[in-house]
Amino acid sequence: MMECYNGRMAAKLGLKTPDQPLLQELLTLMVQSKADFTNTFRALAHIPTTLERSNISSSAAGNGSSSSGKGVALLEAAQPLDSTTAGERAAAEAALAAGIPQRLLDALALDSLAAEPSLIDSWSAWLRVWRGRLAEESVPDKERMQRQQQASPKFVPRNHLLQYAIEAAEAGDFSEVNALLDICRRPYDEQPDVDSKYS
Repeated sequence: MMECYNGRMAAKLGLKTPDQPLLQELLTLMVQSKADFTNTFRALAHIPTTLERSNISSSAAGNGSSSSGKGVALLEAAQPLDSTTAGERAAAEAALAAGIPQRLLDALALDSLAAEPSLIDSWSAWLRVWRGRLAEESVPDKERMQRQQQASPKFVPRNHLLQYAIEAAEAGDFSEVNALLDICRRPYDEQPDVDSKYS
């Protein structure tokens, strides 16, 4: 059973062989940052192995940038400024400047980063070690990302969405039930036309 679990978690990290210390550190960071489990692993599946390529391709991939100007613009697009505090905005800008890709940042709770700024350094350090492990395995990014995405769904039937669909169905409206069924038939596909509330 543990062998199966370790294999699945390695796949979510984009690794061919399990790395328990790396995984445990990630899970600890996720708890400390109140990270969304599904979105965190999906974000990792879009991050290039090398930092330079991440910065170059970030605008196309939606991963963010270490350039503060571009990072602020991406932050504004991802999260309306009126929904975040000044401390959370500062934490987000610091995280982007530290090389945390926007897509990964979107999976983390900004209030946690604002309350514990050292988490930003911890995430940055973890990403460096993780990228080092990816480089050791020498799997081309395109192949690794595809395998990783197949191990990390983008869409899961979240409780609040199910509750909304149930309540609507009880009132005679099955549109949300049908929408969820359509989306969850292909949970690993990007489905770019799907409303972001489902991811």
